[in-house]
Amino acid sequence: MFSRTNAAHAVALALLASFANSAMAQTEAQPKCVMQNIATLTLHDDGLTISADGKINSDAVPMLIDSGAPNTMVTKAESIKLGLVTPEASGTGKKAAADDRVPLTTFAVGPIAMSDVHIHASQKLSDYPAFGALVGADLLMQHDMELALGVHQLKFFNPVGCNDRHIAYWDKNAVMLPMATLSATDHRPVVTVEVDGQSLRAMIDTGSPVSVMSLSAAARAGVTPKSPGVKPMKSATPGAKSTSWVAPFHQFSIGDEDVKNLKMPILDLKGVVSVAPGTAVPDMILGEDFLRAHHVLFSTSQQSFYLSYVGGSVFNMDVTAHAASAPAAPAPAASPAMSSPDGTATPKQ
Repeated sequence: MFSRTNAAHAVALALLASFANSAMAQTEAQPKCVMQNIATLTLHDDGLTISADGKINSDAVPMLIDSGAPNTMVTKAESIKLGLVTPEASGTGKKAAADDRVPLTTFAVGPIAMSDVHIHASQKLSDYPAFGALVGADLLMQHDMELALGVHQLKFFNPVGCNDRHIAYWDKNAVMLPMATLSATDHRPVVTVEVDGQSLRAMIDTGSPVSVMSLSAAARAGVTPKSPGVKPMKSATPGAKSTSWVAPFHQFSIGDEDVKNLKMPILDLKGVVSVAPGTAVPDMILGEDFLRAHHVLFSTSQQSFYLSYVGGSVFNMDVTAHAASAPAAPAPAASPAMSSPDGTATPKQ
């Protein structure tokens, strides 16, 4: 005779088998996340610029890696050297517009090569004379890009089956935060940070030696050129009025990472960052100093930014060496929580 106890046991075994089969089916249905490495570039970092070896037609040239530039371009010096000519002006009358692109048989940066392309050309001889080209956000942000300045490497990936999974393969604890662009047509990367309680839009710029903040953003954080502890930067023209200053701030935060007691240049970014009409200028630029202290991944596939702190000062504290001599003024009073070394990163508690 089949007892109720046996029946209950049979039902339990059937349910357990059903759950196990369901779990196995879900595991089998979930695709494996694969980070396909498209290319790896060896970087050159001289402390002021980040570059990679490239080729324009048959000419081997250094190329500036600049996520803060909207477009990839050939420098004026290289255009003259290779005898490149931009197309004639199109249209008629005063509104005739000249195409600023030049035809190239080959444009390659590291192992990434393109044939028979038209690339923007710089219009000024003074623009990046030490480089043959500038690699901008239009090319850099076409794929997920990992930047590890500590090992002088830049890698491009095509994530397959990763969707919303954590893809910072080098660090399971890497911070992940949303990443946007300056606009729908301007692919320069932007993340949200916080300075002294104020939420700011920060553009990540591999072409800027140091991080800087706009005067308007600094004012929102309670700091102006007349605030205690703020010093004018030295002008390249003796006697000229200063247009930038070095200012102290209590705290910078990105994701769950905090940097306390920092100093940073403040200036009018409207004269530094060129944007199309209707596009807002970022509040802040996170430059090479910030990137040297981190291992990062720009994930265009997830619209996310991953970062791991690898050590050292997050911001270039040496900017104070460029401040003009001025009577010392007391810095803003630090809050009791600010006990970490100046300029280094600590996780939020």
